[in-house]
Amino acid sequence: MKLIALYLTFSLLTINAQVTKVDSTTRSYNNNIIELANSVQKKWGSKKNTVIIVDFSKPMEVERLYVVDLDSQKIIKSSKVCHGIGSGQTSIPSKFSNTPNSKTSSKGVMRTAESYQGNWGYAMRVDGLQDINSNVRSRAIVFHNAEVQHTPYSWGCFSMPKEDYKKVIDLTKGGSLIFVFSNNNDIKSF
Repeated sequence: MKLIALYLTFSLLTINAQVTKVDSTTRSYNNNIIELANSVQKKWGSKKNTVIIVDFSKPMEVERLYVVDLDSQKIIKSSKVCHGIGSGQTSIPSKFSNTPNSKTSSKGVMRTAESYQGNWGYAMRVDGLQDINSNVRSRAIVFHNAEVQHTPYSWGCFSMPKEDYKKVIDLTKGGSLIFVFSNNNDIKSF
């Protein structure tokens, strides 16, 4: 009986250690996202106190879009987000482009613009701030509800689940910076 109790105690300690490790890793990742948002704001500047970070190195089945409040230094909203079908019909995009009709996602620094009601319902336009994403507005790359798509991939838009898209748009419309990356080299070069 003592052996069983000792085994159960050890098992619980092991589980607690694993949970603590996961919590610590998540906390560290979130701190890196907040630090990255601060760096984007410092370099590119915006009057808005929110920055959107999109981490396309993560699979589409998990949250990979983060809204950071720079005043509180917290992630105030996170969401799953689709990538463009031209970026690869896989969980993690492998190709990015600024080319019209490519149906790919774009990387780099962008800025949110106005919200509007359109073909995708409530949506938000985006303006590219770098050569690698200067065509996002003319390509009609917007934030919108993923529910209106008939595929898990967008045509390059930031489409999000029904329960998240309105909140993200309302928190960030009208000038928040966006930084989209897929690897550490993107972070070093922005």
